[in-house]
Amino acid sequence: MTSQPNRWLCIDFGTCNTAAAFLVGGKPHLVTYGNSSFFPTVACVLESGEIQVCQNAEPLRDRFAEFFQQEFKLQIADPVDINGRSYQDIIAEILRFVSKAAALENNNQPLDKALITVPAIYTASDPRKEVMRQAAMQAGFTEVEFMPEPHAAACHYAYVTGVKKQGLSLVYDLGGGTFDPVLIDMTGTPQILGEGGVRCGGQFFDAAVYKQIASAMREAGTPLARADKRADYQACRRLKETLSLENTATQIFSNGKSYTLDRATFNELIRPMLRLTLEACDNVVTTAGRKWSDIGQVLFVGGSTAIPLIKDMLEPHLQSHNASGVKVIRTMQGANDSYNHLYATCLGGITTKIGGPQRPPIGHLMQGSRKIQLHEGVNTFGRLNTNDFSFEDKYMSRQHFTIEVLPKGDDYEYILKSVSQSTPTLLNGSEALDPRHVPFCREKAPIFNGASILAGKTLFILETKA
Repeated sequence: MTSQPNRWLCIDFGTCNTAAAFLVGGKPHLVTYGNSSFFPTVACVLESGEIQVCQNAEPLRDRFAEFFQQEFKLQIADPVDINGRSYQDIIAEILRFVSKAAALENNNQPLDKALITVPAIYTASDPRKEVMRQAAMQAGFTEVEFMPEPHAAACHYAYVTGVKKQGLSLVYDLGGGTFDPVLIDMTGTPQILGEGGVRCGGQFFDAAVYKQIASAMREAGTPLARADKRADYQACRRLKETLSLENTATQIFSNGKSYTLDRATFNELIRPMLRLTLEACDNVVTTAGRKWSDIGQVLFVGGSTAIPLIKDMLEPHLQSHNASGVKVIRTMQGANDSYNHLYATCLGGITTKIGGPQRPPIGHLMQGSRKIQLHEGVNTFGRLNTNDFSFEDKYMSRQHFTIEVLPKGDDYEYILKSVSQSTPTLLNGSEALDPRHVPFCREKAPIFNGASILAGKTLFILETKA
């Protein structure tokens, strides 16, 4: 099966900002909206149920604060009701907004296949992936795939250099609210060897600056106005960003007073937090059974990595572990393009859709004449209507079996698992899968095209070829 790369849109759905890329002439192209290459991951659900998202939602932040949603990425599997709307509805609107912006840049041609990057900590059966998948389908995408964010970032580096087998890379992903270090082996098929994380990022740096300035203003008898705290935080963010370029920066705050912050003071405010990121990296490397000297390169990902102190602390840290030869990559010019730490995830993900074979469509089950389309991750079957697929067979358990669909090379693998506590699941007419009698019988087994599954008195046939 040949690919149709012009129909794929890679979306990096971030905690603070979302970015996307598609292929133009076989090369990655960032989606822009107005003068911006990112979309704020925010939404406002009006009392009518209408959802405004991204740049259109920003002006509503203060006016409808109780209905404004931000930094909800890690909570999307939690139940929520905001004027009758769920997280799935909100995400669908954000994805639809990004998709429309992409189509506009694609000569008004829709990109109806979504490759969504997700944190490395998400397992194949993580319920947040299912929320994202359902939201993407609701937004109009006809096919949805997932890729771990560090894998995508490593693919960006491999594409830029023109060398696919890059060995060991440590992805140093420092965003707005989380730090996610991941060790990934790009020697052959990409393999994540270890991951970790700490609560650290741009928002915490802004908070440290705000605390410093609020204290100084209070001591001077000109306290900051609490009602204008958000505006003051934005001024702190501008100080932080300017100090990546200059040794001093000045901003005017809500009390009408200016404040000048120098880089040395800023560095001391955030240094303890950056030490935590290095300790997290040490833990990831050690847990994977590797040494720093085994690593070929550290790949910076995320806007917060622009802070000069990070590299200033990382390089002596590498030297202390006899790993001074490890390359630290934030920007570089390669054979194909330049490394972009801000958009490495979406740019890298879309490069996996350049030419070559693609996976065939995910298989389905036939139940008589009924076609049951499986999806990536865990598919649940039983009498309960809370299952992905429910049936009125009184001999079937309320939760009877699952089929987990996992990417494997250029195809998928299918794992059947019996979860019934009263009746076994019969595979291929002869083998009973029964979790009650392990190890005398199996609880789960791989299944292939043509496999038969009997649950109660309902028969299913797996078909995995188009």
